[in-house]
Amino acid sequence: MPTLHCTIITPEKQVFDDDVTYARIPLHDGLAGIMARHAPLMAQLGPDTLRVDLQQGGSRSFDIRGGFAQVQDNTLTVLTPEATEK
Repeated sequence: MPTLHCTIITPEKQVFDDDVTYARIPLHDGLAGIMARHAPLMAQLGPDTLRVDLQQGGSRSFDIRGGFAQVQDNTLTVLTPEATEK
């Protein structure tokens, strides 16, 4: 299955950096699903749970407190003030 590189960054550290098959991100006005080869996107995030499905199977979830997400060149970058793994 095609993958997308995902990085989650807070001011203190890089929380996640791996290839994923799917990411569900909480926008300020709803949810968005991101997969490989997604169109370029810049979006404001809302406080909620961000979930990524891992290439090797399984998933990981993070409670985030808003921020911004960018999708470009098959890479999802999430900048958030806080991210706590569930």
